[in-house]
Amino acid sequence: VRLEFPGVVPALKELCGSHEPREGGGILTGVVRTASGEPAPGATISIRWDEVRALIAGFQRQDLESQVEVRQPNGLYAVCALPRDRWLQISVTWNGERGPPQRWRFPGMAVVAEKDLTAPTGGASAPRPRRRPGGAWPE
Repeated sequence: VRLEFPGVVPALKELCGSHEPREGGGILTGVVRTASGEPAPGATISIRWDEVRALIAGFQRQDLESQVEVRQPNGLYAVCALPRDRWLQISVTWNGERGPPQRWRFPGMAVVAEKDLTAPTGGASAPRPRRRPGGAWPE
């Protein structure tokens, strides 16, 4: 039996899609689930971080963000071109509700890291009450 593997670069390009890999960048992958453990396809993952660049006259601080929508029915996601060995703020938005950001450090020696996430409550499994005509909330 002969098994062939196309190589790491083609596999990463397929995983990352149009996200251009950055030199020394990392890939974060995992599964987004609801609080009850069900997959949360359609969730959006937002990852923010600070980048500081040295300039001739000092430093420049820049806030950067990467977003990806969970398209797999099993909740699997991958966010590419992330800085390694840096603190990241990760938040999940699902059915219009954004969860609180989680602070997480990408391991410096890892190229691929795994972190499962939980979608905020109030998604499809727990519909929000709607206001009645006139603006009153149901009891």
